[in-house]
Amino acid sequence: MAKARKDLKGRALWKGECQRASDKRYVYTYTDTYGKRRSVYAGDLAELRKKEQELMKDQFDGIDSVKARNITLNKMFEHYIATKYDLRPNTFHTYKYLYGHYVGDVLGKKKLAGLRYADMVHFYFI
Repeated sequence: MAKARKDLKGRALWKGECQRASDKRYVYTYTDTYGKRRSVYAGDLAELRKKEQELMKDQFDGIDSVKARNITLNKMFEHYIATKYDLRPNTFHTYKYLYGHYVGDVLGKKKLAGLRYADMVHFYFI
């Protein structure tokens, strides 16, 4: 019978978890929606399991958490506007102009994960 995997302190590890002996960091490996192997690192087991829960929640909700952390508001708008195929040309160009003129330079370069409610309130009141 196979032995249960344990960390250096003797605690049982879940599926996909391991602890590296070299630097004593915990690692959780998983496969993303595109079939690519990804890893999440943490200094202690509680932090790693919290990150695991967030990943599972994102996967259940259909969110690509790697892309969501790295995408900017400008890229998200480009993706959104590309899906609007049934707009009249004048409306399409007006959307792009208004976004580029008012939002693109101010908030557009920020990452979506870094945008907060306070940023939006500040944007509307300047």
